Amino acid sequence: MRKHLVRTGETLLETADRPVHQTVERLHPDRTVAGVDRGREQFAEGRLGPALMVWIGQFCMLLLLFLLTSWTPTMAVRSGLSLQTAAVCGVILNLGGVVGALALRGAVNRHGPFVPAAVMVGVGALMIVLLGQTMGSTPLLMIVLLLVGVTALGGQLICPAMIVELFPVYVRGAGAGCAFAAGRVGSIIGPLLGGMLLSANLKLGWLHAIVALPAAIAAVVFALANRMRPAPTQAALGAEAGE
Repeated sequence: MRKHLVRTGETLLETADRPVHQTVERLHPDRTVAGVDRGREQFAEGRLGPALMVWIGQFCMLLLLFLLTSWTPTMAVRSGLSLQTAAVCGVILNLGGVVGALALRGAVNRHGPFVPAAVMVGVGALMIVLLGQTMGSTPLLMIVLLLVGVTALGGQLICPAMIVELFPVYVRGAGAGCAFAAGRVGSIIGPLLGGMLLSANLKLGWLHAIVALPAAIAAVVFALANRMRPAPTQAALGAEAGE
């Protein structure tokens, strides 16, 4: 509760009148909020490196999400499955993502979002490679698709928690905007890349190995972001201890 009250107070300070800012700045000169250049401040205190890693991860994961969503039904039909089965593929994939995100709540609370996301997305890359070997069997395909959703998509859904963890509240909007913009670029490129891969007439194993690369890259950069991010401040540690 105390942690949420602290964040709420910081948010109110952003919209407060100038006399309030002056009072706060006299009491806490290290927490000046007036006139902050949020474009630059989001990279201050060692946040540039981990921010870039998060952006790359968001780009890769949104590229992967839209690529899988757009081309998995097509690949199922090409493998001889019915249109009804192909239509269910997208549902199973996204359902797995919801299950994975909910299952990660405890791990995120204990270890933060970076390590669980890196582990899940890394396992998701392996599941995508395995997916290329299951297109001929409907039950096996559905099981592996569910596992891809749980791991890869579930890991992607906790990316917003990384932004909360990395950026202080007064620059969180700028940090989130850049991260989501990187993700949107990936979501545009994903279906285009899927069409190019389909037109290349590669074998299923090679296709899915290529598709797994964005997940593998995202797992690496999320792990790097965790190592590079600045340590929590004493104020933040105190707030969490008081919860």
